[in-house]
Amino acid sequence: MRIIKDNPLILFLVVSFLFWIAVVSINPFPTASLEGTYTDHLNYETTAWFFLQKGFDVFKTPMGELAQNCHALHPHTTWSELPYDKTLGNLIFFIPFGVISNLGILSDVVVHKLIICLLILIAHIAIYYFIDELRNRHTVLAASVALSVIFYLSLMHWSLNGIPDAISILFIILTIRFLREGENTNALLCYTMSVFTNYRALYFLPLGIYTLLNLYRGGKLSLVSLLKASTPTKIIYSFTIIASALTIYTAYLSFIKFPYTTTLINTFISSQKVHPNPLNPDFFQPAWAIPLFAMAGLAVFYLVKRKELLTASIIAIIFLPFSLLPCFQIWYLLFLFPIPLVPRDERSRIVTLSWLFLTILILIVPLYSLGWIPETVAKWLEAL
Repeated sequence: MRIIKDNPLILFLVVSFLFWIAVVSINPFPTASLEGTYTDHLNYETTAWFFLQKGFDVFKTPMGELAQNCHALHPHTTWSELPYDKTLGNLIFFIPFGVISNLGILSDVVVHKLIICLLILIAHIAIYYFIDELRNRHTVLAASVALSVIFYLSLMHWSLNGIPDAISILFIILTIRFLREGENTNALLCYTMSVFTNYRALYFLPLGIYTLLNLYRGGKLSLVSLLKASTPTKIIYSFTIIASALTIYTAYLSFIKFPYTTTLINTFISSQKVHPNPLNPDFFQPAWAIPLFAMAGLAVFYLVKRKELLTASIIAIIFLPFSLLPCFQIWYLLFLFPIPLVPRDERSRIVTLSWLFLTILILIVPLYSLGWIPETVAKWLEAL
């Protein structure tokens, strides 16, 4: 208790966590999500149950077909035309909830609330380490406060709506933290976990490469050093290899073996349930794309001059998948927030923060409206 009293940040996060747990406990919607409409956590819960019956077929078989061939007490298939298109790590996370729900151990609504509560807990841990890293890097106070508030509101909003991105983001923040402390082995483990739980962690591929280079330069990747390594280190290296191989294999099943892109465009965009990607050549919108690429280019140019190559490469790489994806969702932006934690130089950090604020502003304003707040309040009052 003394640690909580002496640390205002921990005290705030504990109070915040208890508040949101109370909100979830009285949530009147069957999905247990904040707005009552997002169903990603329901879909993953069902897919995890299908995985126990069909194995890796879930990565190449449309969910609607799986639902017909698999027994599920509480089936939820958000996009029946598509297979499961997320990572195996994300699927493993939801297996306990799929089992509890579809064996009837607890009611489906209670399971949904448990999922949301766990995502809220992980989000609060991620927020703590995010703000703590900002403090350790002595970022300008006003910028730190603004970024922390935006990150808190964004991550909490999507976690309350069943989006599990907080898991991977937590591991990315821990990767950056361990790299700062020189703990390269732990950084490798955390980055591997981040990719294993979400493909979008590949935005930070330079972090993984940088970690491996540090280990190589320290002589820790030679055969002799691996044989002499401690058991935990051997486990970390083994997990890295296995997790990487499984991630590549499942991505191949979902995106290569299955006609994913064609089905995605026909299903998602024609249904108008997601936003076309303004950076994609098929849906290119100069009003969005040109400012985004211009700001990224300027930021990368400055960071290269300051020899902040790690941050520059992350910003440069991040626009490649952005431009290849046919669809864009607002919660994809959550993965941009850890980037300002990477620069070592204060001026480079300010430039990175400025790039992040402007990028978020350009992408959020056309897609997002504060109108969801009164709409959500009205839904809650009606349901209660």
